[in-house]
Amino acid sequence: MDSLDILNADLLTRAHTCLNNPIHSVHLTPWKLYFDGSKTNIAFGARIVLEEPLGIRHCYSFQLDFQCTNNMAEYEALIIGLEMLVELGTQSVKILGGSMLVLKEIAEEYKCLSPSLTIYLVAARNLLTEFREATWEHIPREENFAANELAQVATGIQMSEDCVQRIIKVGKKSLPSVLTRGIEIDVNSAKITEDDWRSPIINYLQYQILPSKKRVRIMALNYFMWIGDLVRKSKDEVLLRCLGKKECMKVMGETHEGICGAHQGGRKMCWLIKRYGYFWPTMMKDRIEYSKRCEACQRHGPIQQAPSIPMNPVVKPWPFRGWAIDLIGKIYLASSKQHCFIIVATYYFTKWVEAKPIKSTTSQEIIT
Repeated sequence: MDSLDILNADLLTRAHTCLNNPIHSVHLTPWKLYFDGSKTNIAFGARIVLEEPLGIRHCYSFQLDFQCTNNMAEYEALIIGLEMLVELGTQSVKILGGSMLVLKEIAEEYKCLSPSLTIYLVAARNLLTEFREATWEHIPREENFAANELAQVATGIQMSEDCVQRIIKVGKKSLPSVLTRGIEIDVNSAKITEDDWRSPIINYLQYQILPSKKRVRIMALNYFMWIGDLVRKSKDEVLLRCLGKKECMKVMGETHEGICGAHQGGRKMCWLIKRYGYFWPTMMKDRIEYSKRCEACQRHGPIQQAPSIPMNPVVKPWPFRGWAIDLIGKIYLASSKQHCFIIVATYYFTKWVEAKPIKSTTSQEIIT
């Protein structure tokens, strides 16, 4: 029997008695779920409070024995509480929490940009489909102190004795809820062959095989395995899923010329794909080459103004050998000597200018 089932044994007995009550007005009042997560330097905790329609509260605190962020701990508390309510067979629930980010992402008012939180969001939304009616409301931290204090107890913070006495169950979870539910990232992982760049790193992480090359051991420090996929830890703590040759070509095609593609250049594509949560070592080089080979970009791109062949310098054999001659006019009114044109000669090298007024543009006049 799972530890969570043991913790819920007494709650199941009381809940079924409440749900099977012949008073038909009781089921109109929803169950209330208070959730909160807490993170310290030494431990992680999640705490939930389930309030029956009759006002009876059941408090649970869980210590999370795995690495997670504060937002992950909030999602863990929410998912655990929803799983318990689904097991009880409740049809209506009101979710109350102090995490604005979690509630806004569930309500689809915020877009989840973190790959590490996406799977938690999918798990929470899947659980919400089990209820006939589900509402949520953000409450300030001070109003959610009942859940906040036990989350701190689970992380090891010393609380007052009256607070500890109100705790009904304290448990531990060694794996994230998304792993126990078997949720995978919504990207199909291709089979990794021996010539794949990910193969030596995965072998080193999974089977502790020390490769002969020191470079692989150093590279493996920035990677870890997550749900069977190789993930890279970026500088801003965003998890990037590592892709192979076929997968990266598909991602580049969708980003550059897909439904939402705008035929961006290589550097802009690199920034976009990293924001989408993907990585491979030669991503900058591949994206620049991909954008250059795009036929639509060649057809509709700006016209190249530079000449197709290199320009050759004109070499003159002696000084004042190359001149440019131009004619200005006709000038109105003419001068007192009836000069109405100006002939201008410019030397190519020094840009020396010579000018002379003339009366007409005949060959004889110009030559003389």
